[in-house]
Amino acid sequence: MLAPRILRRATKFANVRFAGIVAPGRLGNPLMHVGSDPRVDPRQKLSLAEMGMDGAVDPVPPMTVRNTWEEKYEFIKVMHQAWMDALEGQETQGATKGTVKTWTETIKDVDGGELTLYCAAPTTPGPHPVILEIHGSGLVCYSPNTSLTAGCREQLAELGAIVIAPDYRKVAISGKAGQFPAGLNDCLTTLDWIHANMTELCGAGKVVAMGPNGGGNIAQAMALKLNAAGNMSKLNGVFSMGPMLYGQCEANPDFLNSVEENRNYIIHNSVLDVYHDLYDGGNSDQPENATNPLARPHYASVEQMKGLCPHAFTLNECGQWRDEGIAYVRKLKEAGVKTNARIIVGSVIAGQFIAGKYAQEMWKFTARAIIGFAKHGTN
Repeated sequence: MLAPRILRRATKFANVRFAGIVAPGRLGNPLMHVGSDPRVDPRQKLSLAEMGMDGAVDPVPPMTVRNTWEEKYEFIKVMHQAWMDALEGQETQGATKGTVKTWTETIKDVDGGELTLYCAAPTTPGPHPVILEIHGSGLVCYSPNTSLTAGCREQLAELGAIVIAPDYRKVAISGKAGQFPAGLNDCLTTLDWIHANMTELCGAGKVVAMGPNGGGNIAQAMALKLNAAGNMSKLNGVFSMGPMLYGQCEANPDFLNSVEENRNYIIHNSVLDVYHDLYDGGNSDQPENATNPLARPHYASVEQMKGLCPHAFTLNECGQWRDEGIAYVRKLKEAGVKTNARIIVGSVIAGQFIAGKYAQEMWKFTARAIIGFAKHGTN
């Protein structure tokens, strides 16, 4: 049974018809879920079914931002392992044998701890563009050291880029030491390491930051921070895939359509906010971060965006975060930033990765776009 408040929210927009047009997703049918939505790619549904994520989500969330820190922390540790297990076997095909070399580096983060970098590069002579890959999974969990992330990294290397992926600090692994701005700082430290080792890497001198969902958040925050400090020349582009920028998917104060169309698809909207709150405390003990653009780039102003490096986006039609990405793109364009965005039809949150097993072209199309942007779309 739908919770009364959710039912009221859904039915407010339900069955909206204009000359035979029906509103998409749960705006048109409040009982719809990711498995019954005809917009969702049927191959995507196969992967979701294997992971047990193709049905309706319980309307009562397992966790909200109003729970205690300890409760949220224990929850995200469980979710971290759940994602590690669920995505195993869903990876896209890796690189052709002999075309890519892989290795790791260990450097120091700004707090003196160890930061591991997972690296992949073409075996062909350089110079090659460099991609700083920032893995996703909600800012607070997952890893660059999985078959899925490694497969994607190696494909990018086979296509002609050096790819460096930091295992940045995350709450699920590091507790409060993984909260904002630790992940952002780790990625900026990685960027500095790349520039200091550009010659040894056989890099072409330019760097693009790339990441899905939480990784997109950090990539965009990197650009904002560098730009504000007058260091935009360190980063030549941002390629963001379905970024999580808003942190308000339960209450949805900005009335973003995709938050309602795709409410509770795969993950309960309240849980999406828990991820963000664990990262920055914006909905609990650090309310100043609720509108801090470095924690939640949705709140960056047009003025703060002026002078940013070029940005490119892929957004997921059937994901809750689609319209926060669109809103960001519109502000970038208003600020005069070179920007391009594409919506992947039928994809859900992180759909280009979840679809790797049954619809590899969804990721391969994105990979080719990333490489093209790294080679030709930077300033």
